[in-house]
Amino acid sequence: MAVGATILSEDYNRIRNKAIAVLGNGGTNPNTQTADPSFGYGQSVASSAVADGTKITKTQWDNLRWDIYNSLYHQTSTVPSLQSVTANSKIQSTVLNYETFANTSISNRFDIGPDEFAVEGGTSSTGATTSRTLSWSNTVSCTVTVAFSNANNARYFFNSGGRIRFSSTFVKSLNNSQNNYWENLLSSIGTQEFSVSNFYGLTSSYTTWYTSPVISSTYSSNRYRLQALVNISNNSNGTASQITFRAQWIDGYTDPGAPAPGDLVQGTLSLTASQRRAVGSLQPFGSPFSISGPQSYSISTIS
Repeated sequence: MAVGATILSEDYNRIRNKAIAVLGNGGTNPNTQTADPSFGYGQSVASSAVADGTKITKTQWDNLRWDIYNSLYHQTSTVPSLQSVTANSKIQSTVLNYETFANTSISNRFDIGPDEFAVEGGTSSTGATTSRTLSWSNTVSCTVTVAFSNANNARYFFNSGGRIRFSSTFVKSLNNSQNNYWENLLSSIGTQEFSVSNFYGLTSSYTTWYTSPVISSTYSSNRYRLQALVNISNNSNGTASQITFRAQWIDGYTDPGAPAPGDLVQGTLSLTASQRRAVGSLQPFGSPFSISGPQSYSISTIS
């Protein structure tokens, strides 16, 4: 649209398509018109398309402004400097401003402002935990199955900045180098988060999305690993509604002594799953930014 040109319905609709691709149900890249499940927060939108030849009213401009505003505020927790349309506005300048901000919301659609999420856990629909006192010298593992009510809710959860979080601890029952390593390793890595960058690449086979770093050359073969798979063959189209996570504590160290008491890991091992879910409100009426988290978490015994 050239500077000074008449603003057409197609200009308004083009900008609106960009705005609602992020805030609304999405599923399509508005720039290429190709299917893309990574678009869409699943929120209600205020604006509606205008027909060819229709005069665009102040109310329609205001509604479009709020759709852009709500995406940007969700991404930053900061009020964007979007111009308001008045009877004496230079509409063309306003339109250029709106399109610039709509493009920004597309580029930053996976961002989430510091005030726009809640960390949740402690119930069967927000997380799960398990703990076991055991000893091992090879590999022990645990699975966590996270089920959404449908694939769209899973997509909206991750697109809007939702994450599934994992933390593991080990409390040694015997003070030796091997046990100290595991205790220090799990303490040092803290919480690991599974996000939208991992979600669409999953298949029905386990994919490793996190492996712990080496913090001691002696125990370089020991590692903590997180993997995930979905309930469909390929999630590139965002049609998965269930994710199964697998945590593995791999003890590859072999004590060179004989006998080898240092080869055995002994203590209490725990795993906790929780979530980060988008929250907030939609302006101008303050209705909730409504994201449904998983329906359920189920966790196996560490074995």
